[in-house]
Amino acid sequence: MILRLLMPALAVMAGSASEVRAQAAMPAPQTAAPATVPAPAAAPVDGDHIPVKTVVEIEITEAISSKTSNVGDGFALKLVTPLVIGGKTMLPAGLAGRGEVTHVGKTGSGGQSGELIVNARFLQCGDLRIPLGHFHRAATGKDNMGAAFAVGALIPFGQLLVSGHDVTIPAGTGGTAQVNEDVSLAAVKQCAPAAG
Repeated sequence: MILRLLMPALAVMAGSASEVRAQAAMPAPQTAAPATVPAPAAAPVDGDHIPVKTVVEIEITEAISSKTSNVGDGFALKLVTPLVIGGKTMLPAGLAGRGEVTHVGKTGSGGQSGELIVNARFLQCGDLRIPLGHFHRAATGKDNMGAAFAVGALIPFGQLLVSGHDVTIPAGTGGTAQVNEDVSLAAVKQCAPAAG
């Protein structure tokens, strides 16, 4: 009885196996090669374009101290070297900008150290603000600026917590920052460095 029930199933399986063998023996059908789609052309490079993440060399032009600064205070900075892209000077040396104090810890009576975190915010080119971020300081510091400033490396300002008595970042402190977004200077009439 069981054999009678299995016979039709075995016959179907045997037929399927022979069909599979027959299909395997046939050559594979020829298919047309997929149509190649040309890669999109690169966007033309704008002669007045500063790409995101372009690194600029900047300098803080006024002293900043944990004793006198408050969160949100601005400070002056400037572009140290001209920004040249593709042989064209995009931004002149001396271009003014601003930074911001983002954290201040005042010294305490119990010997608590001062703390200071600052960030670059923008360079001013005519009426256009060029947004900056990823501010790093070239560390060569001394005195009460803490051991972190004494190492000869680039230190991210936005991640750096400087501790000491009253922390002071002197005028002339240099570093680098990155342009935070693609910037077009096409509409800017004049991009002049700060006077003085």
